[in-house]
Amino acid sequence: PLPAAPVACRARTTLLPSSPSPDAADLDRRVATLTADLANAGAGPDADRLRGELRMLEEERVRAGWGDSPVPCEVQAIRLGDLAIVGLGAEPFSSLNLGIQAVSPAAMTMVAGYANGYCGYVAPPEA
Repeated sequence: PLPAAPVACRARTTLLPSSPSPDAADLDRRVATLTADLANAGAGPDADRLRGELRMLEEERVRAGWGDSPVPCEVQAIRLGDLAIVGLGAEPFSSLNLGIQAVSPAAMTMVAGYANGYCGYVAPPEA
């Protein structure tokens, strides 16, 4: 339980740099190959693996549609006394979470990914 405390909220959309866009024609070829492989796989672990790979390629297709332009991503912060909740419209690399927690003025900071959208996986350049 938290004692009564002021509540504050902020949200901002920021532009994140983009990695090079995948080649759409190559993705289409890979999807066609995996779809054929899945049709021949029957049931079982191989079919499950192929379905997972197809889902990942579908995400790459969406990413290809974005091009190489910076990607808009919403960042939200909610402060409840000594607690801060930061919501990112992305899947953050763990070092980003730790960095946010390190600079937060709140005694306890929680970082939540997939908050109000999804602009992709956010990793530091060295990763």
